[in-house]
Amino acid sequence: MAKNTPKSKSRIIRKYLRFPSFNPFSAKGGMRKFLFAAMLIFTAVILLLPDIVSTKWFSSFLETRISYALKRRVRIENLKWKWSEGVRIQGFSIADDPDFSQQHI
Repeated sequence: MAKNTPKSKSRIIRKYLRFPSFNPFSAKGGMRKFLFAAMLIFTAVILLLPDIVSTKWFSSFLETRISYALKRRVRIENLKWKWSEGVRIQGFSIADDPDFSQQHI
């Protein structure tokens, strides 16, 4: 019978606490599982894209980006995207150049 020496205990602990690193190509069929998971995530993102674009957060993000590019105040009241209807933007206005007037175009 083997004695429980500190060396043998550490070997046992290392054996049971070993965490293999993620390598999709190491296991049999690993590449197939990796590609399946990647395609599943990609499909979920594509299907959820209209819901993400239709949020108020994205509308304000878009307003900020367009305002920065045009160097004028841009306002979007409502932005909706549905696969069946397409993109619908309501209440889109671009502020006029302050040298000309204070009214929206």
